[in-house]
Amino acid sequence: MNGKPAEYAIEKGYTVISREWKKEDKIEFRIPIPVKMITSRKEVSENEGKIAFQRGPLVYCVEGADNQGRAMNIIADGTPEMTIEKGQILEETVLMLTGKMTAVEIGKGGTSIITEKKTIKAIPYYSWCNRGSNEMQVWLPTYVKSLRVNSK
Repeated sequence: MNGKPAEYAIEKGYTVISREWKKEDKIEFRIPIPVKMITSRKEVSENEGKIAFQRGPLVYCVEGADNQGRAMNIIADGTPEMTIEKGQILEETVLMLTGKMTAVEIGKGGTSIITEKKTIKAIPYYSWCNRGSNEMQVWLPTYVKSLRVNSK
């Protein structure tokens, strides 16, 4: 209330602030919107072992533009703790999700595979592909099911 914590009560599902109101009074309230890891229906076999990130009504995706040009090499293993930060996509400020996940890379000389934890950014799905054509995925694998060598 006016930049300071206010005393309130919950009555019949409503937040009640009892006071003598002034014309200049301002109320600011914050509703927590947690990041959820969601799974798809089991009937969608393509998404078995994969998760997506959702915050409120928005589903997020991982796009190469924010992740060193790659998105198809990311594994959301464990329980990635995602933080929220402001980012810019063209003229729009968006809330991005950032967290540590495993990225799979080709080793030196092309004869090995390396995995390492990297900071990965996810953007609201509606905003992808506004910075040129690049890799994108919504449903991130939680483990490696198969590997195909020399494919694009």
